[in-house]
Amino acid sequence: MFERVALLREYISLLSKKEVKRWLILMAIAFAFCFLMGGSGSWYRPLSATFNIARAIGWLLATGFPFVIGSSLLLCSNQTRNNIVAYTRTHEKMKFSYLFVSYTILTLVVMSVVSFTGLLIAANVSGNVAILGVFPQLVGITLFISLLLTPIYALIAIEFDSMSKSIVIGFFLSIALAATTGHPGYPTNYPEVAFFGPAHLLSALLFIAIGAYGNYNVDYYVGTTFQPTHLITPILVWSVLAIICYFGAKRVFINNLSRWTKEREGWLSSGQSKTELDESTLPANLPTIRRELYRRQRYAVAISIAIIILISMGGFSYVQVRQGEWTQVVYESPSEGESVAIGDWLYGSFTGVEPSNSILLGVACEGRILDWSGGSGYVYLTFEHRAMTSSEFQGLNETEFSDMFGHSEGGNHGVIGTFNFGLIGPIHETEYVWVLRFNDVNGRTSGSVDIWFQVIIRASSW
Repeated sequence: MFERVALLREYISLLSKKEVKRWLILMAIAFAFCFLMGGSGSWYRPLSATFNIARAIGWLLATGFPFVIGSSLLLCSNQTRNNIVAYTRTHEKMKFSYLFVSYTILTLVVMSVVSFTGLLIAANVSGNVAILGVFPQLVGITLFISLLLTPIYALIAIEFDSMSKSIVIGFFLSIALAATTGHPGYPTNYPEVAFFGPAHLLSALLFIAIGAYGNYNVDYYVGTTFQPTHLITPILVWSVLAIICYFGAKRVFINNLSRWTKEREGWLSSGQSKTELDESTLPANLPTIRRELYRRQRYAVAISIAIIILISMGGFSYVQVRQGEWTQVVYESPSEGESVAIGDWLYGSFTGVEPSNSILLGVACEGRILDWSGGSGYVYLTFEHRAMTSSEFQGLNETEFSDMFGHSEGGNHGVIGTFNFGLIGPIHETEYVWVLRFNDVNGRTSGSVDIWFQVIIRASSW
């Protein structure tokens, strides 16, 4: 036992001390920034304060910052490479498993400190020390997710064997995943997609672990309704991916070590300090030695781009399919269009749909101006809907009508082209009335407009 601990300390010493310090400084700055991003909710209720901190940690997980920066600085620095090569000359064997565990331990310690610091801040701001009671759950779940992510980003760093390249690719992959699953606190409405995002997985597991599931509003604290079974597939996928990446990183590391040794043969034989590398001792055939690395980097870039596209397109396509399941046209103009005078109201009614728990439905209006012959100026469009029956709508007097619909959402449009009003919701299974009007603008608009449009019920993606 003590021998293994001593061996781990020895392997930790191989990691560049300079880069460890840089990593810790950058982590402190990043956490402060993420704290500002995630801590926008209420701090006076213990549960709200807890999930504010969870969102701040979620930003770190979503961007991959601790892992992208940590793996790139520690595993790609020249000092670490030098230390490792020198170590192989004085020891029988270099064990990647011990090096990886050493790096992982540092990562987990940093994430533990981040979690504890966040809870201390939350307890101080809210004035409720009871928040510290969730420390075991928050730290345990944070470390569990960190343990899944560490091998993935380590493989990226070791594969590229370049700080700059691994940082760029690591962040792009993280951003693509966050764009698909939603940013912390605002996951996509489809839990089967959302919880592949590490930040959302953290919030959901924490919500269950502290006993809030079934007792508090899951939408408010996690961002979307879910069942515990929704978490199984993401955890399994991340676990399998972590195992594959670990063994992939081990294989590539062995290849890297062979190249590092060839690059440093002259430096090693010169008897210089192992923490310094004299460029003059590099071999003359350095480009030849690194040819395999350059080829591997090109392949890795191509594969990374393909993965980014697959994540983005796959998530987008899935959301589009799910949205299509809920899309319903409640009004459509005749194919030849219809004419409406400037200032006149078009209206109609429809019955809404009661969505499933995780779906948010809204009403949209999409169309195009076909012709405005004889008209002048430009128009300001108004579209809105209200929960009421047709008879209630027709019974409104002018003042009531103006109060209810006269200050609705709108937009400026020219004399021809398309118009689109984004989703306005939520809606439920009740009767609604919609209204649409092309408004006069400062007395400069006149005539009638030929238009074609649809009023649509559609699911929101967020």
